[in-house]
Formats: sequence, C-alpha cells, structure tokens
Amino acid sequence: NVLLTGLESSDIDLRYLSTVALGGMPLSRQSTIEEALAQVVQDGNPRVRFAAYESLSQLFVRKSLLGTVPAEALSPVDPDDDE
Repeated sequence: NVLLTGLESSDIDLRYLSTVALGGMPLSRQSTIEEALAQVVQDGNPRVRFAAYESLSQLFVRKSLLGTVPAEALSPVDPDDDE
C-alpha cells in the first residue's frame, strides 16, 4: 500500500499526508492501519504524531458508530468510581 509506505518516508510532509489519509481508509483494513499508526505516534515530528492520534481517533469513532466498540469505551472515566 502506497500510504503505508509513505509512513516510512524521510519526507515529513509525505509522512503527515499518509497518516491523515489512513484515517479515512475502509474499516476492513483497520487492524493493519491501527498497527501502522501505533508506530507513527512515536514519530519525531509533532505534526505527524498529532495526525496519527487524530487518524486513530477517527477510526475508533467510525468503528463505534458501527457498533463494534462497546459503548463503555466511549464514556468518560470517573476517577472517583470504585468499580
């Protein structure tokens, strides 16, 4: 995949654009994309790291809208809750 290859580029703009584009990929490729983006969150460029977090968030929200993520995972955490 060209976008996955772009994540490994020395060109910051190419890494950034590849990262952003991966957030819109079909959910059928989600596990592959999540694995790749999990590596990008450690990128040396803060813009690329932020894009990776944003793309992961987009994938997670899309997945939740399809009902494949438990609703509890989307709820805020209450630090006073003893559960």
